Amino acid sequence: MTIRRTLTAALVGLSVLTVPVAITPAQEASSRANFQSVRLMDISFGGGTLAEFVVAMQKAAEQQATDPTPINVILRDEAKGIPIPAVVLRRVTPEAAFEAACPRGLTDLDLVRSGGAPIIVIEAKPLAIKSAGARDGSGGGSARDARQQPPMLRVYSVRDFVDNDQVTYKVLLDAMRTALEADDSASAAEVLHHESSGVLIVRGNLQQQVVAEQTLDAIRTDTRTVQEMQRRYQQQSDILKQRLISGENQIRRSEMEIQAAAEQLDQTMALAEKDFASQQQVLESKRALDAAMLQRELAQSELQVLRTQYDALQSEYDMLAQKHAAQATTTSTTVEIRTPQLETTAKLFQVLSDLLKSSGSNASISVLSMKKNSDSKLHALTVEFEGDQEAAKHFKAMCNLVSGS
Repeated sequence: MTIRRTLTAALVGLSVLTVPVAITPAQEASSRANFQSVRLMDISFGGGTLAEFVVAMQKAAEQQATDPTPINVILRDEAKGIPIPAVVLRRVTPEAAFEAACPRGLTDLDLVRSGGAPIIVIEAKPLAIKSAGARDGSGGGSARDARQQPPMLRVYSVRDFVDNDQVTYKVLLDAMRTALEADDSASAAEVLHHESSGVLIVRGNLQQQVVAEQTLDAIRTDTRTVQEMQRRYQQQSDILKQRLISGENQIRRSEMEIQAAAEQLDQTMALAEKDFASQQQVLESKRALDAAMLQRELAQSELQVLRTQYDALQSEYDMLAQKHAAQATTTSTTVEIRTPQLETTAKLFQVLSDLLKSSGSNASISVLSMKKNSDSKLHALTVEFEGDQEAAKHFKAMCNLVSGS
């Protein structure tokens, strides 16, 4: 999924020379308008369809922008019914928000600039059209409708990170099944792997395929982070190892020079006793020996510094590796709760969040959104849990008990 931008040549052709140019009021107003169109915004979305996400984006833009520019979106080919997970973004452009939220395997995005506010065009890929359409042939529907669609079969390549020994197939399967279970989809979805070809095979409805793709994207991003960390460590480690070898060689040369200078001093002193060498020559031999010994001390000091740097690098890498290993066991779960006591339930989760923080736990609970429903006694509360996978299961079970109460 990429955003194909049509405005590139103007940026490439800019000159670095500063030339005085008269700017008309119209040009200044146009420049100011272009600057204002590049705006940043915050968005919190509890999950739903792409059409609902568009409405949430437009409302967020109206509420946050000082001089709001409308967000123009065109949804084509039944794209409005594609499910979008819970999204919390801060200080992003509308274009980046859509690119991050829309499932890459289900949508194509285009950005049209032809004067005025940009237009974001989103099309559903054929697979999404086939699976997201309602049974009567019409498109659209909610995320719940996506779960009720007939199952489809998709094949995902995972060789890019499995072959690098970053993730095993067992870890992949466990992560996939945990994510599907957190999405109430595990009972219907089937996840298999074919090790020799490096693929995962997922059979499930549209919502399950979205969860599967997002899980693999998260693992792929994580493994790339680890690979980059290892590459930087290896690069710095190789440099320090070479400098350590050079330092050790320098000490050996210094010791050879000390030995040679000491022998020269002995010979000069023996000659001086027989009046074949002057006291000046003896003094010069002593100075040569002192210089060689000083050179060795400097080399030893530099070598000690290098060893300290190497040990620090190794310790830092070990700490990062341990931190990453701990993060790899965590998961994020977003749950929408229907409750008649909206504010009381929100306070309950806030108290639980404070309890986790005070106990030093790595887990966290966040209230993402609160929506009152004037047409029903049940209101919507969206909460997010971050922690280990086993704790996430208990959190979801607790939410099921609270929902409706």
